[in-house]
Amino acid sequence: QKYRRISERKMVSPGQEEQVQEKLSEILINNDDQVNLQCLSTLCTLLSNILKKPQEEKFRFVKKSNPGIQKKLLAAKGVEELLKTMGYFEVSPEMLKIESNNLKEINQNLKIIRETKESIEDQYLTEEKIS
Repeated sequence: QKYRRISERKMVSPGQEEQVQEKLSEILINNDDQVNLQCLSTLCTLLSNILKKPQEEKFRFVKKSNPGIQKKLLAAKGVEELLKTMGYFEVSPEMLKIESNNLKEINQNLKIIRETKESIEDQYLTEEKIS
């Protein structure tokens, strides 16, 4: 029992959540809302896929030369820094990979990104009601 409680407390790296928030803020400042929404949606898909099938290696890779990844994810300035903050690293000039098996941390990152995306979407809905 004690071991389990201790390990649960250590599952999310201290300060990692703040670093992800900081990198997300930089992305939001440096890109327009449309680019941000596409980027955040793509990030949600990438992280969700890892959580759904953590043993599937293919979901742990991001191929930078993929046209969809270039258009929807890498078009956002600062996203590569965010990916690296979340645990992705460069396997080759064209490929990023996340090795973390810490599903709690991946889930926490997904939650932060999803909340950020929803706040942008809510802002759009509010603006449409005002117009």
